[in-house]
Amino acid sequence: MSEPEYIKGTRSILLTLSSFENVTVPPDNSYTQVLSSSVRNYLFIDSQSRQQHWLLPTNENVILHRELIFRESHLISKTDSEIAKPNAIAQLYVLTKEDTNNDDLINELDLATLALSTADGKDFTTAIRHIEQYIGSVFIDPHYLLVFYRKSDLFYSSMIDLENFTVVSKQQISLPSMTLALRQGV
Repeated sequence: MSEPEYIKGTRSILLTLSSFENVTVPPDNSYTQVLSSSVRNYLFIDSQSRQQHWLLPTNENVILHRELIFRESHLISKTDSEIAKPNAIAQLYVLTKEDTNNDDLINELDLATLALSTADGKDFTTAIRHIEQYIGSVFIDPHYLLVFYRKSDLFYSSMIDLENFTVVSKQQISLPSMTLALRQGV
């Protein structure tokens, strides 16, 4: 377990469950043992009621990335001493759920799933499956998150509704041609 982390704008405390294993890697023709860690699950604890729940029902997945999605809340009072405080409204996760490359391991080399939950870890919902690379996200208004990713060697942006964590639109991102640059060795 990790050190506790308070999730801003909520009553939730987060603890990370990780697994550790020795992995043999072959740098420069000599094998070296390396301690590898993988995030497997998150425990959410309500700081007032002390109720707790796990994000996922099992620890079989590998969570590659987690980020908080914030909404700025503007205070009604207009005094200079009061500042708008960020409130976490959701969490985004990138995780591997299955061995998609058939190497008998579930790790960062497998295709990933993009999922979301409420800021306190409830309502975990899969939004996009089988992505190769998560690029990032932008909070664009009070209800939508725009995420960027690579899937099947193509780049996409998808708009996700933050009320129910569903994809409401998806658009392929066209890239400029690179054939001239490749011919010139750039």
